[in-house]
Amino acid sequence: MPRPTRYLIGGLATSMLLAGGCGGGGGGGDDTAPIDADTSGPDAEPTPYGCIGHAYPTTAPASIVVGGHANEISTNGQTPLGAVALTVSDTADAQLGSTTSDAATDVGAYEFTLDTGGAPIDGYLKGTHNGYKDTYVYPPSPLANDQGAVPVLMVSTTVYPFLPVLAGATQDASHGFVGVIVVDCLGQPVAGASVTSPDAGAVRYVVGTGVGDDTVTVTDESGIALLFNVTAGAAITVDASTPDHDFDEHAIKVRADVVTTTVVAPGPIPGLAP
Repeated sequence: MPRPTRYLIGGLATSMLLAGGCGGGGGGGDDTAPIDADTSGPDAEPTPYGCIGHAYPTTAPASIVVGGHANEISTNGQTPLGAVALTVSDTADAQLGSTTSDAATDVGAYEFTLDTGGAPIDGYLKGTHNGYKDTYVYPPSPLANDQGAVPVLMVSTTVYPFLPVLAGATQDASHGFVGVIVVDCLGQPVAGASVTSPDAGAVRYVVGTGVGDDTVTVTDESGIALLFNVTAGAAITVDASTPDHDFDEHAIKVRADVVTTTVVAPGPIPGLAP
């Protein structure tokens, strides 16, 4: 498998997982903060599906901090990337904050302080840089607390075309591409999950360091599915299920000819709760 494609697959996994469940601060170019365990009571043991049926938070502090690093996916793996223009917007595309990743001291680092109005922020993070595909990062649910280690992966316009070729799928410039990671209530990737989206032309699943063909119908231990030729639109639903559990679907806005990543979980991930 071409090395850029292998790193892109692994990088998407890291980006989507941390976007869904990160909490505490980060440093350097490696945003790998631990994910808090699900605790439904003071003496409760964390369980992979203990969050099912729990209510999502409806309140938030007056302001929250969202930060992390912008990283380039290349033949050398992930490299911190400076001068990436970053914005946070709500689902109506109203911009809530903007910044640029550090190009000198802590290369790739960024941080936003966002006013919430007392409610979780329902939106996305966007990264742009000349020579790279725009990247949109959607969490599985509105953000209700600080997120200190959210990586934004920038994929060059020369690396991006490897994905559909490797997967044996079609990817038209007029359609979108979505990377999905399925996680449990502890934020851990779920194997054996089927990912669905009625607007996807093809769904492929990561298998080891490659991408399976259309005979592979569930996630491996990485929990990653790749959605090709997704109809661009404002309310594209993404869902997942296993034989024993249904996950919470959510809608994201899919744009043409960019990289979009999101997370599907069975309920509120504690790292996103106050």
